Order: sequence, then C-alpha cells, then structure tokens
Amino acid sequence: DLTASARKEAAILARRKKKKSPSATSLASNTFQELYSLGEVLGEGAYARVQTCVNIFTGVEYAVKIIDKAKVEDMNDITREIEIMQSMDHPNVIKLYEIYDEPKKMNLIMELVTGGSLLDEILTSGCSAERGSRIIFKQIACALQYLHKQGIVHRDLKVCVA
Repeated sequence: DLTASARKEAAILARRKKKKSPSATSLASNTFQELYSLGEVLGEGAYARVQTCVNIFTGVEYAVKIIDKAKVEDMNDITREIEIMQSMDHPNVIKLYEIYDEPKKMNLIMELVTGGSLLDEILTSGCSAERGSRIIFKQIACALQYLHKQGIVHRDLKVCVA
C-alpha cells in the first residue's frame, strides 16, 4: 500500500543521510586498493564494470565504477561524465563521492543502490507492485526534471528498487 511505500522511501532517505562520504582528510594520498575491498560485480559495459566495495576503515559499502582507460575512445567523455556527476545534488540521483585516477584505470566511488530492478519487482509482485510503482515513477520523473533543468539528458537510465 502507499503508506508502506512512503515508509520505504523515508527509510531510503534516512539511510542516505547516515551514509557519509569518505572523509576528504582521510588518507587522500592512498590508493583505491589500500582503502577499499572489492565485492560482487553488479554490471558490466563496453569500457567499465560496476562492483560493490567496502571502505576497510569505515565499513561503509559503496558501488565502484572501474573504468578501463584502454577501452575508452575519448577520455573527454569520461571527464564530462565526472563533472556532471560531481555537480548533481538530488535525492534520486546517484552520488559520486571519490575518484581514484590510476594509469590504466579510473575508480569512481559512488552511492550504492540495492534492491534490484523495478521490472523484476513488478514481475515477482504482480499487481500489488503497481501501486508502489507509482511512487517510484514519480521519483524518476522528479530526477529527470532535475537533470533536464540542469541541461542534462540521461541516455542510460537504470531503474532500481532500493
């Protein structure tokens, strides 16, 4: 029901507030490998893969986008993506916390969203998920409106249930 969905959304926002980005003063000269432990692979693309990672000092779990520079045609595209992500501040847009630029790869430490895809949720829950999906679609619309007001068009929208 909508009340349960509203509670779930409030819990997501509360978790986001609890999650703090890794401290800017914490070991800034360290490498990604010295600060994080890699976990499961969440997805793969043409030039990058996304995995879970855990900060070994704080225990906080994040997603890391590991970009293979050898597979990137134009690093300016990556630079633009990073600049856009750094400028975003919306509760329904993934946050970028840290960047580790290495000679052969680049690691982008981002907010981790768990729960799977909305399509999977609807297929397994049936009609009952339709009511809850309205709230999720409203969140998507709000995020897209925010992006469009910033002059950004998202070409690879992924919908996950948190």
